[in-house]
Amino acid sequence: MPDLGQDVAAAPGNDCPDMGSKRWTNPAPTSVRAHEALQAQQLRLLVDQIPAIVWTVDRNDRFTSALGSGLEPLGGRAGTLDIAMREALADSDALPASIEAHRHALEGRSSRYSASWSGRLYECRVEPLRAGRRTVGSIGVAVDVTNERRAESEALSAYEEGVDCLVRAIESRDIETGQHVARMSLYCSAIAEALGLDPGQCQAIGIASRLHDIGKIGIPDKILLKNAALTRDERAIIERHCRAGWEILAGARSEILQLAAVIALTHHEWFDGSGYPQGLGGMEIPLPGRIAAIADVFDALTSQRPYRAVLTDTQARTVMCAERGTHFDPILLDLFMRIDLLAQGDATHATAGALNCVVKTPTQEVQRCRPPTSS
Repeated sequence: MPDLGQDVAAAPGNDCPDMGSKRWTNPAPTSVRAHEALQAQQLRLLVDQIPAIVWTVDRNDRFTSALGSGLEPLGGRAGTLDIAMREALADSDALPASIEAHRHALEGRSSRYSASWSGRLYECRVEPLRAGRRTVGSIGVAVDVTNERRAESEALSAYEEGVDCLVRAIESRDIETGQHVARMSLYCSAIAEALGLDPGQCQAIGIASRLHDIGKIGIPDKILLKNAALTRDERAIIERHCRAGWEILAGARSEILQLAAVIALTHHEWFDGSGYPQGLGGMEIPLPGRIAAIADVFDALTSQRPYRAVLTDTQARTVMCAERGTHFDPILLDLFMRIDLLAQGDATHATAGALNCVVKTPTQEVQRCRPPTSS
């Protein structure tokens, strides 16, 4: 085999035309440096075109590089990059979060967090920075999501307004219904928060639960507003509101309304399978439905009814505890019983994993719920 360090033309048995004395050698060091400088310039131009910041931190917790369009607030700060970065981030939540994420990276772990800086909101990710098998520091990327979050907030406000309009349509027939859904929305959000769902899910469940009784818009006034206990036939008519609510909401493209459809359909299911309209039981009942069942009953028990005396908070909880595992998901009910303690930060939050359930997207839940048979 020819020595590739030789002149190509001089290699024995080489039939290629003479290419002169050019050798197959590595580029000169100056060429490597020029190439690396060009790559660095191209990377900087690329990152400067997107609303992001990229930085590295060494094992001594010093910022060693930073680039990106979000670095304008550094301006012409004097001193080293490490000092400039720390001064720029000192008045925000970004510095402590980035330091904690860096320490996780030195342990080989990835981190994600949100942070605000210079009036903007960033979604950040920090990964270990390795040289071969050795971790030499961390590399972080922060993407500016301010505009996206603002748009999401505006869209959510629009959903809320639409939901409130539908609630007022129901409330116009029954003032107590309007007060009930407002309280129930708060209870549902509190249970979701106690469960450990993220703030967006808690807010979505709170908004969607306001429409749990939208199907009652088709119930005759003489039954809906009756100031006495319902007959069996009247109760059968009332029970149709779950299916009616589903049919009103299930075709919506909005995820909030899809979630509302799931709650409308399933908030009268019992954990032991004896509820209506489908007789679902246990984890067959979507999580939002199990949450809404607790909030709905608690508010009903603690609200004035013509045919029943109002119960105190303690009395209502005692009644509900007697139906733990029959009517209500036992773990969710236990969380609800501790909501006053949770407000003071004096309880351990459960997680969705501890309940052996997955919080599905509204679309998944709608697809999973089979429409109830007509009664």
